[in-house]
Amino acid sequence: MLYRSVIFSLLFTACIAEEYCPDRWVLGRYPYGNFCHRTISRYEVSTGEPTYIQADNWCRSQVGGRLASIHSDAENNIYRVNQIVMPSQLKGGAIGLIAEDGQSDTASNTRWLDGTPVTYNKIHVGTATQFNVTLLGYTGQWNTKVPAYNIQLAFRYIHCKMDALIR
Repeated sequence: MLYRSVIFSLLFTACIAEEYCPDRWVLGRYPYGNFCHRTISRYEVSTGEPTYIQADNWCRSQVGGRLASIHSDAENNIYRVNQIVMPSQLKGGAIGLIAEDGQSDTASNTRWLDGTPVTYNKIHVGTATQFNVTLLGYTGQWNTKVPAYNIQLAFRYIHCKMDALIR
């Protein structure tokens, strides 16, 4: 009888378990998993020079997430739309794509900060020769080369991602 009770309890819990995201996060459901997405102004992180380290550390310290890795058009579009509705004339949101040697024009030499494989690529053709920062633009393309004199203007947002929570 105890065995049946335990089995029923496990099945019942599994049936009513619900994935969710904290306030101000958007839940995305994909064949490869369910994730929470959030776009924030970089000025919530620092008023100094923006860096991947600052952005990724903010995502990790605040919610246990990372600077976003993107693996599909649907996921890319969530961040693009989040960014479009933010109040700014200039659009550019940091994502967690970095080059192993700081230079690349393809996804072959890149990796995501969260360790997931690069299986999706929207690097804008002709922009990548030296990685200063990877920015998701308002068109959904990724720009990997931003002139140093323009980085303060271009790097407006930080896109964070974490696994969906279960209640």
